[in-house]
Amino acid sequence: MPSRITAAKRTSTVDTVENRFVKHALNEFLEFAEFIENRFDSLSPAETRLRSEVRPIRIKLGEWLAHDLFREISELRSLPLASSVLQRRPGYREILRTWLAFQLACRLQWKGGADVFGAGKKDVATLYEYWVLFELLDIVKKVFALDEDPAKTLIDTADDHLDLNVKRAFQLSFEGSYGGAARRLRVDFSYNRTFSRRGGAHETSNYPNEGTWTKAMRPDFSISLWPAEYTRAEAERQELIAHVHFDAKYRVDELADLFGADTAIDQPDDQHAPGGAQAKREDLLKMHAYRDAIRRSEGAYVIYPGQTGTENRIWHAFHELLPGLGAFALKPGLVEANADTIRDFLEDIAEHVSSEATRREQLSYHRFRIEEPSGAYRAQVNLPTTDTRDRRLRPRPPKERP
Repeated sequence: MPSRITAAKRTSTVDTVENRFVKHALNEFLEFAEFIENRFDSLSPAETRLRSEVRPIRIKLGEWLAHDLFREISELRSLPLASSVLQRRPGYREILRTWLAFQLACRLQWKGGADVFGAGKKDVATLYEYWVLFELLDIVKKVFALDEDPAKTLIDTADDHLDLNVKRAFQLSFEGSYGGAARRLRVDFSYNRTFSRRGGAHETSNYPNEGTWTKAMRPDFSISLWPAEYTRAEAERQELIAHVHFDAKYRVDELADLFGADTAIDQPDDQHAPGGAQAKREDLLKMHAYRDAIRRSEGAYVIYPGQTGTENRIWHAFHELLPGLGAFALKPGLVEANADTIRDFLEDIAEHVSSEATRREQLSYHRFRIEEPSGAYRAQVNLPTTDTRDRRLRPRPPKERP
């Protein structure tokens, strides 16, 4: 007779590797909440608010981990990140995504955060501007084909942490292309780009140089578009480039705050409105300043935290899309509908600039022909295809060709 018989028996258990991961994640969240709560003991107004927000989270995590279920689960020995249960099963996948986001956030360093949260303050306007930057970048990537992933510029990787390169007065620029129906365009999306006056300091005119014709200006966001067959410098010189600017204005709540009622009569410049109204009036005047002072600017628009995607306004100088002024709503929590409106607008702008049959194209052509300083061909009826330095010259608009 055998002294021992081996038999297989199926038993149910909660001590699975996936449940061990859940217990491990909740313990990490609890330890972090306890650290935050114990870290701020000086009880300044900002820290009191933070502790009051963390305390309920810490209590709830402690209640979950005190459940009998977790008493039967042993400690995690290895991360089961390849588990199909963690990746696909409801509940598990949400905890996995939250844990991964938590790990990334703990390793992310943001030097520009001092501009927003330094010395216990909370600069919501600056934080909104940074948020708009990432939202616009996401929209721009859907409309244009960028040459490089913005994440490579925005985030520096180090041995044990990530550095976010976004801070006040920090300039970013991302170039790409647009395959329009009429002609291919080059595109540049920039953040905090400074448009300076080019030329001698004592010259009364600096045309056709790029930049401004008086003092330097720096919109929050700028999109520049020009035909791909020209260099950027030549597109500036030949009036082929179009700049469109956006400014993030957190203190604007409604369109009436910026533009006023349609029937209202604006105050003269020498009669100042109350503080808040005067500040919002200055926001409107800044849009006009960008449009008029920066050469080849065809549009300037405000982005503000409006309620819905319908709270938008576009003013046209003529009957075409550009030149124009206006405002677009973009609010956290209502991003999807608002972002679609801005994306459609950028697509319309790109199609407009790519077309050679617009009135704006005709107007810029004749401005170039009249103001072009070269005397070698200025008096000729038809411009040649190149000048004396063998630079490509823009052709006559299709409506005016023989």
